[in-house]
Amino acid sequence: AIIEENLDPYDHAVILDYKGEFRGLVKEGFAKHYVVGERELEHFGPEEWATLLEANPRLVFERRDGMADEDWETVANDIVGGTRLLDGSVVYGIDEAHNVYPEKGSGDHPEHLSWLLRTGRSAGQSLIAITQRLAEASSALAGACMTTLIGGFNEKNDVDRLSGLTDYNE
Repeated sequence: AIIEENLDPYDHAVILDYKGEFRGLVKEGFAKHYVVGERELEHFGPEEWATLLEANPRLVFERRDGMADEDWETVANDIVGGTRLLDGSVVYGIDEAHNVYPEKGSGDHPEHLSWLLRTGRSAGQSLIAITQRLAEASSALAGACMTTLIGGFNEKNDVDRLSGLTDYNE
């Protein structure tokens, strides 16, 4: 419901759907659906994604089952790069965000994903990051959140990560 409630103020919506859980947005007419696989990984860059988004301003990009997390991160980076070529504001919904922004120790992420965390907000972009594995997500992602909705974290590593962000009660 959070994504649906936040679509209208934006010119574009990019939903990165890790496991096909956001088809309801498509069914209800909020967005179009596009399955991303090896073809897109190999042949699409920011320009191609920008062209697709110009024609379809609200898209749910579903990761084809079996695509490696590293490849999904690469595609996500190129999609964000494509949005940077567009005029207007964008809201991003990233499901299983720890797979797009994994903890890498140094917090380094590909260029466009880093831009989204560091500069996107001042460029009219908003990010809704969804994860149930906060300990596996980049500390840069957690630090970039202005508003956090928290619930259901039971694993010690996730609760420990939350302790740096808020007073979280198990």
